Amino acid sequence: MEIRIRLDSSPLSITLEGSLDGTSASALRDQFFDVSLTTSGAVIVDISAVDFMDSVGLGLLVSFYRQLGAKGRLLHVTGATGQPNDLLRITGSGRVLCLPIKENAA
Repeated sequence: MEIRIRLDSSPLSITLEGSLDGTSASALRDQFFDVSLTTSGAVIVDISAVDFMDSVGLGLLVSFYRQLGAKGRLLHVTGATGQPNDLLRITGSGRVLCLPIKENAA
């Protein structure tokens, strides 16, 4: 799993590449935790280069969404295609995680 975080963008941008699964979740969880503690405002997670996502990966995105939401912040997951898109659609998670962020949002 490759993770790129752009701290100089507004909203903050995180790009993920590879498989979002149990194997990559631990390192990614730590990165998400650091982002939630050391930044402010909305966060966009681009998963257009994620080729596989399992329930652990989905749970991690939902956890990050809740973590940010508890601080009044927004998370928007974008770029889902193929199997990750199917997972978001089938579970209904896409209705929450993939809502667009308004320009003046936190």
